[in-house]
Amino acid sequence: GTLVQNDYQPLSWYYQDLGWNRYMDAGWSNVSLGVDGKTLYPKHPFLLPIFAMPLFWLWGYFGLLVVNAGLVAVTLWLAFRVASRYSAPLPAAIVAGMFAALPLFTEGAYSYSNDVFYAALLLAGVDRFLAGKMIWSGLLFGLAVWAKVTNALFVLPFGLWLLSTRRWRDVLRFVVAASLPIVAYAIVNTIWFGAPQTTSYHRIV
Repeated sequence: GTLVQNDYQPLSWYYQDLGWNRYMDAGWSNVSLGVDGKTLYPKHPFLLPIFAMPLFWLWGYFGLLVVNAGLVAVTLWLAFRVASRYSAPLPAAIVAGMFAALPLFTEGAYSYSNDVFYAALLLAGVDRFLAGKMIWSGLLFGLAVWAKVTNALFVLPFGLWLLSTRRWRDVLRFVVAASLPIVAYAIVNTIWFGAPQTTSYHRIV
């Protein structure tokens, strides 16, 4: 029921000299310091935990595995859908099947990964973009940027291409829809860390 981490993290790992914890890099930490200098928030993006919460409540940690494996399957299916727009379904299915056999997917399925989550969001955004559904595409792309800020580099070419078409109604729909989750993310950053451009990764404990 909360994203505040103070009561759920072993604070001695971060604030006491236990010997071993003075040799760890920032990648090991799980928390970031709020603007008040006291409150700890998740270092990692929290959209995936919110998305997975119903199955976590239902099945515990097994529910998280189900979510992740399902997202892997959805990602591969979306890759097939996108590819089949440019080739016959059979070659698209063969290529998707080849990717499914890679360790990246076979091992990644047995995990709980934000990378899998935003990959699904990005491919869903591409699929809706190619279908001309600019509101859904923008919303999905905006969520992907919230899930990982550097995904903006993936989304930007789609926005620029859409601008080049001068279909201004589609441009407006895309931009407004994409802006909604990005603005929400900026508001969270402002409340938690003091500025819209300051992310949890700037405030790692």
